Amino acid sequence: MNVVALSIALVPVVLSSIFVYNEFQYDRFNHNFHRIYRVIAESNDAGHLEQTAIVPNPLAAALGQAFSEVDQAVRLRRFPETFYCHSGYVLEENVLYADPNILKVFSIEVISGDPTSVLSSPQNVVISEAMSAKYFGEENPIGHALRSKNSENFIVSGVFKDLPSTSHIAIDFLIPIDAITGQSTESDRTEKLSSWGTSMFFTYLLLRENSSIDHLQSRMPDFLRQYCSANTYFADSRIILQPLSDIYLNSHLPVELQVNGSMLSIYLSVSITLMVLLIAMLNYVTLATARSMARAREVRIRKTLGASRAHLIGQLLTETVVLTLASFLLALSLVVMLLPPLSSFVGRRFLLGTADVGALTAIIVPLVLIIGIGAGLYPAIIVSSIDERHLRGRRKHAR
Repeated sequence: MNVVALSIALVPVVLSSIFVYNEFQYDRFNHNFHRIYRVIAESNDAGHLEQTAIVPNPLAAALGQAFSEVDQAVRLRRFPETFYCHSGYVLEENVLYADPNILKVFSIEVISGDPTSVLSSPQNVVISEAMSAKYFGEENPIGHALRSKNSENFIVSGVFKDLPSTSHIAIDFLIPIDAITGQSTESDRTEKLSSWGTSMFFTYLLLRENSSIDHLQSRMPDFLRQYCSANTYFADSRIILQPLSDIYLNSHLPVELQVNGSMLSIYLSVSITLMVLLIAMLNYVTLATARSMARAREVRIRKTLGASRAHLIGQLLTETVVLTLASFLLALSLVVMLLPPLSSFVGRRFLLGTADVGALTAIIVPLVLIIGIGAGLYPAIIVSSIDERHLRGRRKHAR
């Protein structure tokens, strides 16, 4: 078997495995991944069901008060801002306004500043490591002003570690939610944030350990009747608690925090991978079978010396699996070289940390066995079926 040729064929297989693995890793870096839910409102508009993740402003606080299962309820909204950077203004897309307890819900690691107070004032802003380097270089940004073109200036109160690329919420700047209505008077701001008739935010819940999501979901109609009677439109809606694990691949609402992935891309990637594997295996079967006669004399001699057919098949399959493993290792080396330019081209980083390599190994090892055994079984059966009596007959004739 041509190891180099098979390695080249396996490169898209490995890349596809990394892609699929990364897609399923979204948001799993959060320590409370299995306890986080997003609130969805479903309404019936003239027989047409509509869903939205933008819910009334006071809903988060009401849910926290009404249900003991809710540990934290946080509101957030993505709102691009223009900040002054060195010699000009720069539009930043990943600006998130949020309640201060967002740090208790999501695993956002504050590496500079006090996590308990970085979002205590509407003038505060917490920036990512990347933005710290972009706006302030190697200088400590804490206490420095960040000039905004559209609103008041902010004071950098903290720096957080860059979030993994596998987060459905991209954050470079984190600003207290009160600042979103900073141009309003105190009374206007209070009215906007407490009005059931105004929907501005996404709302996420962190449930307590061992909470029953089904039991909590079943009590939502009573909650709406109790808290939302003054708002006819929302009172007729249905609240759905969407697991964090379902958002990136299964949620495509009219308004999302960013463009999500889809299961369709997973299915297409897996289908293409299976086609490539099938072609690679068929090519090997064809070549190996055609070359089987080159080993005919070796097989006959082994059989004459007492080797059983099962032993020969096992030996030939082992050779195929070893060659397939060598091809995979070479393919992995090629992939490692291709990942940086590929990541730059598609605009996202693909994970290949220590834990990720272990998980990918669990995927690749079975593939090696499947390809090795699947592609090598038929040629092994053909070669091992050669009758050693032909060789004995030749020897007698030679005498």
